[in-house]
Amino acid sequence: MRPSPASIGDRYGRLVIVDAAPSRGHHRRWVCRCDCGTVKAFDQGNLRAGASKSCGCIKREQNAEGSFSFTHGMTGSPEYRAWSGARTRCYNENADSYADYGGRGIVMCERWTSFEAFYEDMGSRPSAEHSLDRRDVNGNYEPSNCRWATRAEQAQGRRSTVLTWDLINEIRGRHEHGEPRISIAKRLGVRSARVSAVVRNRIWKEAA
Repeated sequence: MRPSPASIGDRYGRLVIVDAAPSRGHHRRWVCRCDCGTVKAFDQGNLRAGASKSCGCIKREQNAEGSFSFTHGMTGSPEYRAWSGARTRCYNENADSYADYGGRGIVMCERWTSFEAFYEDMGSRPSAEHSLDRRDVNGNYEPSNCRWATRAEQAQGRRSTVLTWDLINEIRGRHEHGEPRISIAKRLGVRSARVSAVVRNRIWKEAA
């Protein structure tokens, strides 16, 4: 029996399909969001075969951590991936999402240099629906600014502050770096129609 076609929302390892991508020859491709925050396109065949399981962060973690990976026994856990993904966004200049995090001056507090300290402060992820969230999207990764939250909780918290210039510029920046509009809307808790309006400069043209 042939496998069912891939579709938006399907998960392959750390990758979740968020949009269709232009085909390459006869190979169908999909835009995927990695758990670390990176967004890029992958061949459908590689996703189904298990050849593509992350944006490359798994290999980077293995190379960077070395023997440390075995000291806490949680490498590969959702909590470890959240911590590692945040560090990648803050400090890896080669990461696709670096410009929106480390490139904007967002860092991780010194205490969280240690995964054990991060886990001590944040505890276990409550459910598969929760992800690491910064209450202030312009703030750093630190205990006072981070929580485990569902997408609905993240969207609710961000909708309460309307569209600020910083949020408008973040929408534009993510779009310029190739992130799909539907992904931007879900990540920032903004209606897709507003994301499209910002991207097309139909409103808020004066935003820098």
